[in-house]
Amino acid sequence: MAALLVRTAVLQGRPLLVLPTGLVALAGLALLGVLAPRRARGSRSAAERGGRGTDPAAVRWATGLVVLTAVTALVVDLVGRTRPDVTGG
Repeated sequence: MAALLVRTAVLQGRPLLVLPTGLVALAGLALLGVLAPRRARGSRSAAERGGRGTDPAAVRWATGLVVLTAVTALVVDLVGRTRPDVTGG
């Protein structure tokens, strides 16, 4: 997703639009870095005791990040298409 947003920023000649894209990409990487080990531990322990392997907090965080990414993509694309260049370029 970040690569598509950067593409929009570059094609529109709006380098400032790369900033929200980078922030969303970093948030996604951080979230994955935190959630992946938690998910592996949770799945392993759930398999050992025969319980559910879901973590409601992890699901909420991942859903929030997906929504944030979608909103950021929409805003970057709309700004890239409609706003005049404010950088003077």
